[in-house]
Amino acid sequence: MSKPVSKITPVVLLTRPLVQAEEFRRMLGAKFQVVISPIVEIKYLDFSVCTGEHQTLVFASRNAVTAAARCMDLRGLNAIAVGDRTALAASGQGMTSVSAGGNSDDLVARVIAAGPTGKVLFFRGRHSRGDVAYRLKSVGIETDTVIAYDQVQRRLSAEALELLKGDAPVIIPLFSPRSAALVSSEVKESRAPLALVAMSKAVLDAWDGANPAAEVVAAQPNVQAMEKETLRLMRTWA
Repeated sequence: MSKPVSKITPVVLLTRPLVQAEEFRRMLGAKFQVVISPIVEIKYLDFSVCTGEHQTLVFASRNAVTAAARCMDLRGLNAIAVGDRTALAASGQGMTSVSAGGNSDDLVARVIAAGPTGKVLFFRGRHSRGDVAYRLKSVGIETDTVIAYDQVQRRLSAEALELLKGDAPVIIPLFSPRSAALVSSEVKESRAPLALVAMSKAVLDAWDGANPAAEVVAAQPNVQAMEKETLRLMRTWA
């Protein structure tokens, strides 16, 4: 991996939704400069469902859990969550939760392994990958879907755009293909050397912006692996 010529301290540009961006900033610590400019805003949607006919609730994200909790009582229900933090959020709402420990592929595999005999109810955002409901239905698991929230596109802030005009290296962690595509649509050029930290190969492949000086894919599709790779780049480029 090449290092930038500049020895200026790198800056991390976080484009996750605000709550998740703030959490990731706390994970990185206070040693390095972090700029937050969410590329999407989470808008929770109202819905009404009857959970009595569903054996298991399936959650694609923590935002899905939060959205569901706004509209229904989740206490005492069973949940299968895409990852550990989503499972923790479900447990916090009084559910008995199990983590698939990864991405949509892991989620599908975990639901199939659980062998539900009744319907499952799948909560996701408007923009979602992995065809989870379709894949569950294809193996005979009756699945209803609730679009529980929207991910509304936002523009990068003036502060974020100024970073790209500077000399300091800019490290951009990217957590989904859609966010990678949205950010890259606004970063067609960059004077600042860029380093991309992608949660998966699919996320990296979605980048269509300025050529990065460095790029890395996290070893696992979770926030802990993203933290590890981001910190490694920050120390390497410092």
